[in-house]
Amino acid sequence: MYPVLFDPSRFGIVLAGSGPSALRRLQGLDDAGVQKVTVFSPDADAQLRDAAGDRLVDHLPDRQDLADVGLVLVAGLADEIAEPIAVMARELGVPVNVEDRKKWCDFHVPAVVRRGDLLLTVSTGGQCPGLSSKIREMLSSMFGAEWAERLSDLGKERESWRAGGADIPTLRARTKEWIDQKGWFS
Repeated sequence: MYPVLFDPSRFGIVLAGSGPSALRRLQGLDDAGVQKVTVFSPDADAQLRDAAGDRLVDHLPDRQDLADVGLVLVAGLADEIAEPIAVMARELGVPVNVEDRKKWCDFHVPAVVRRGDLLLTVSTGGQCPGLSSKIREMLSSMFGAEWAERLSDLGKERESWRAGGADIPTLRARTKEWIDQKGWFS
């Protein structure tokens, strides 16, 4: 596995699924501020319908639906329905993740703690999502809501240091000093 964060605003994302699993994936995309999400679900329950709103399509995606997207997520579908979607995405060269089906995944979705722009993630490479979830709970209790403001403040300081001509080693040193002075990890 090679961890990477990307800006999903540059392309569309397809979510195919139903039930709580699809709703959880949609909420994660919404929490990340993803704008271009289309939800394909022929049997969406009231919660998924409400969360998806006008992004909901009442059928499963076909080749044309997947042709111009950058990412496909599949959640809450039986294997016999999920597998053809994964195969189709791969044939089109679109990275796909089928929740809890490692063999059909080109990438894994980590457990996430989000505090503003601070993003803490945990992954077991798809081996044990339950362990990732427990570690996420621990991180969530360690890093409270105050971390959003802390990151914002430090980010502003860092930009002023850069504007003043600081190079990367100087930025690293000043960042460490700032954190130590604030006692964030004491």
